[in-house]
Amino acid sequence: MASPASAPTSEFFQLQVALNSLREEIDGLRTENKDLWNTLEAVQKDIAYDRKRISKLELRGNLITSTTKEHLEHLKLILAKRAKAGQAGLTVAQAAKSMQISKPRMKQLLHAIKLDDHFIVGQHPKRANAFVIELNKETTDVDRILSDSRKSAKR
Repeated sequence: MASPASAPTSEFFQLQVALNSLREEIDGLRTENKDLWNTLEAVQKDIAYDRKRISKLELRGNLITSTTKEHLEHLKLILAKRAKAGQAGLTVAQAAKSMQISKPRMKQLLHAIKLDDHFIVGQHPKRANAFVIELNKETTDVDRILSDSRKSAKR
């Protein structure tokens, strides 16, 4: 039988063991909580980044203005004339010169050109940095483009 003087000591020891296990559990929960907060911050940053990307993509859709449409129609006419004459497509620099616009403006139009199904944009066969713009023969009728341009020129 335990002496009365040792009873509080054993209870104290049991309480200390229980307290230490609770402290370890609290420390584990704190680190888990910290990890969850770090994960939450990372997810919030990803969401903010995705929102920025989405808004930029939405803005790109609005870039096709009336002047852009006019430039695309002009480029379509130039390429139709070249196709009728049996010539190949144009590089971005050649297209800018033919349309009498600046190269930076032509590079801005390149995104709209890629989205338009009347054009095919490919790599230049000899120059790695250059793009070649051609008419898509499957979706574009060269004769109709030329006849439409003649009709509009008469008006």
